[in-house]
Amino acid sequence: MNTFQDPFSPLPHDGGAPAAPIAKGRARGPERRRGERRTGPIPLRDRLTRLRFAAQAAGFGVYDIDCLSGEIHWSPELKAIAGLSPDDTLITYERFAQLLHPDDRERIMAKIAAARDPGGNVEFEDEYRLLRPDGTVRWVRAKGRTFFADDGGKRHPLGATGIVMDITERKHLEETLQQMNGELERRVEERTAELSRANEELVRSNLELQQFGYVAAHDLQTPLRSINGFAQLLQQEFQGRLGDQADVWIGQLVHHVERMHELIQDLLAYSKVNSPGRPYEPTDFNRLFDDIVASFQAALRQSGATVTRDVLPTVPGDRVQLAQVLQNLIGNALKYHGREPPRVHVSARRQGGDWVFSVRDNGIGIARKHHERIFEIFRRLHSQQAYPGTGIGLAICHRVVQRHGGRIWVESEPGEGATFFFSLPAGTET
Repeated sequence: MNTFQDPFSPLPHDGGAPAAPIAKGRARGPERRRGERRTGPIPLRDRLTRLRFAAQAAGFGVYDIDCLSGEIHWSPELKAIAGLSPDDTLITYERFAQLLHPDDRERIMAKIAAARDPGGNVEFEDEYRLLRPDGTVRWVRAKGRTFFADDGGKRHPLGATGIVMDITERKHLEETLQQMNGELERRVEERTAELSRANEELVRSNLELQQFGYVAAHDLQTPLRSINGFAQLLQQEFQGRLGDQADVWIGQLVHHVERMHELIQDLLAYSKVNSPGRPYEPTDFNRLFDDIVASFQAALRQSGATVTRDVLPTVPGDRVQLAQVLQNLIGNALKYHGREPPRVHVSARRQGGDWVFSVRDNGIGIARKHHERIFEIFRRLHSQQAYPGTGIGLAICHRVVQRHGGRIWVESEPGEGATFFFSLPAGTET
């Protein structure tokens, strides 16, 4: 049975007599005086001894294997890692195999055998577990090398040496991180599923609300027509016959019925924006602009307004909805003007994969605090008497632009006019 031998004890000469200790302060060969420098190469045994000192200083375990005698030498640090007593001298391959964790044993013994094979990999490096006598498990990382000698053209292993590092704490940290990552991934998956369900519910609710708005607005038109008809009959038949106060009331009735009809029409238009519409097609904004300006001729003559454009691009989209955007923005520019006649200019510039359109006017302007709010449905900044309208036009613009994959915003200050911008993907059109 092979026994443990201290790695720093004398090694036998060929004749059997022990050699002088190499770790007790003496040098092998001719003695050297203090301060005298070595002139020849450092012997291999001295280099290995220095390696052991360095490894022990770093807290690593060191092993030496003599393949000829079968002796296996473990440093005290390596014994401590394996849970063995410093005085334990029974270190054999069989004992080492028993210390290996059952799940690692076959793999590690196969790699050790491969490292001793002259035709294999002379270096050994791996991470594995040691099952200590007290039942605890330590993770280690071992790295070593086998040395060979040539004998008549054949190579045979002389021995192997290496170091062993205790990486148990690192492994525990890795396991903790893996558990934390797993828990995080589980929570992310749960949260993603929750968000997906919430998004599906939101989409369903929006569709139901859109359908409700369309049906409600559509169904309100029939009774509203009847009310409007009777109100106009009252106005025609009894105007001036029921007194001044009655005339005022009948006039207000007719006015509010007409406003209600306008609100319902705008609500229907708003509810239709996200409904399945016409397929996208190349839309020439030059033609859109010219058609819209032609429809505003009466208002242009009345206000003395000037509406101009640069050369505008062609982009893919729903032509009718894009016309709504341009018409609402130009219409607002003509409506919200000051004492000077309105001046409106439409232009566009390429920005990355988008076309950015701008509608600039010289109107009354918009305070910065209202730049986001004006795109909300039914949001009005002025009274009905000052500037008539329903407050849905910009909300329709916002929804149409979003549906086309763009965004809309405004830059303005009170009294300095306003410039509305909206972006649309350029697609393959120019």
